[in-house]
Amino acid sequence: MKTLLRCIAILALGFGSASGIAASPPPGDSLVLVAGATGRTGVHAVEHALKLGYRVRAMVRDPATARARFGDRVQVVAGDVRDPASLAAAVEGVTYVIGAFASNAGRDPSSSPEAVDYKGTQNLVEAARSAGVRHFVLITAMGVTQPDHPLNRMARNVLLWKALGENSLRFSSLAYTIIRPGGLLDGEGGARVRVSQGDTFRDWQAPRGIRPAIDRRDLAEVAVRALGREELFGRTFEVTADADQGTRDWDRLFAGLKADAPSQSMR
Repeated sequence: MKTLLRCIAILALGFGSASGIAASPPPGDSLVLVAGATGRTGVHAVEHALKLGYRVRAMVRDPATARARFGDRVQVVAGDVRDPASLAAAVEGVTYVIGAFASNAGRDPSSSPEAVDYKGTQNLVEAARSAGVRHFVLITAMGVTQPDHPLNRMARNVLLWKALGENSLRFSSLAYTIIRPGGLLDGEGGARVRVSQGDTFRDWQAPRGIRPAIDRRDLAEVAVRALGREELFGRTFEVTADADQGTRDWDRLFAGLKADAPSQSMR
């Protein structure tokens, strides 16, 4: 628990000055690895990446499920973030990685937050670093810096383990972007989106009906739209739907986000 809590001070980051805005690069011949491609968010990340012209490699534990879902539109590779030996082939030749996987200990006891959200992220980060991946976009969750969040009591410290997973990417040599969604919805997407920084919103204390949330389709599109954007390198931000103050102008959405400040070692 001391190790878990130590990450909170590190993740309650100040932010430095934002760099200049650079337009999102065209897909070209870029290959995107979606880790967790048949998950409820991952399937939408695959579809958005294909729609924008990327080549896509779907990393899944069950290749048959991925082939049934995507057909021959994507490359399919067997990989499990809990098994480092399975990851080298998955990341070979990859330009970008989207981490859309998450623990599910309720369904599989071996898929614990520690094993997947922390150590699994660490494993995939190391594999991506070794393969020379250009940009790693990781989806985590709003509230990861809040040790008193009810989800930690309910789900084996899931948010704290996600926070340590963030750190494994943040303190690597990879260009990274970390996206922290609010509550996840399964709808049609297309909502206006808002970003913020600092992880200050205590969602479980918000009045009923105004707790922040985002549709998985919109979250997936944010992750895909972030790929290769140098103005998002080294940035961490929260994302929610917001009909009043949100936007679907991606340049506007991403403009002005501040870089994660250098922080002390975890030792």
